[in-house]
Amino acid sequence: MQWFFFIYKGKVDGGAAYDGSRAAVAKSYPDIFEKIKVIAYTKEIPNDTISVRKELPENLKTKLREGLKKISQSPEGSKILKNLYGISGVMDLDGLFDPVREAARLLNMDLVK
Repeated sequence: MQWFFFIYKGKVDGGAAYDGSRAAVAKSYPDIFEKIKVIAYTKEIPNDTISVRKELPENLKTKLREGLKKISQSPEGSKILKNLYGISGVMDLDGLFDPVREAARLLNMDLVK
């Protein structure tokens, strides 16, 4: 959340963050809601993803995906994922990246580079 400190100190005019980020630092910065205002919301985008490189063999990607899903479905596995990574579930979310892809397209950004 480095953007937060730049905005808070007046070094930049704006930034982007997840909803609730101001509340997360409000204890340390009680005037955060006065100093930093939300001007717009985007469609939801994925956060804290588990990602692999494109060149990884498909069968290994499938094994990783299915293994993590299976772990997350047991009480013990779910607790471990929550404690280690703050993950409360595992699911396929590739389609949720479509707004990111669309924004990149509109900005002529190459996400592959």
